[in-house]
Amino acid sequence: MPDATPFSEDVVIESEGEIRPSGRHGKGGLKSLTRVLSFSDNSLLPLLYGEYNKNLSQIEAALSLELSSKGNELAITGDEDAVTKAQIV
Repeated sequence: MPDATPFSEDVVIESEGEIRPSGRHGKGGLKSLTRVLSFSDNSLLPLLYGEYNKNLSQIEAALSLELSSKGNELAITGDEDAVTKAQIV
């Protein structure tokens, strides 16, 4: 896995939502969790998301989770291990 993003000092996670049950079941029948990340600088999100959200799609496929974005927030839904790994990416 590559190092942290090269612009990690510029991307500040303003606040983290609490992990909460999503009501869905993930891999192996485990309950899915959702964590919402809020970013302070919207102008950097295209670098994170990639063209046509390509980077988000690759993260979803690699970690078997769901990512959805709205404004400056990114919701990560999946099993607890996958959600934690996605936050690191």
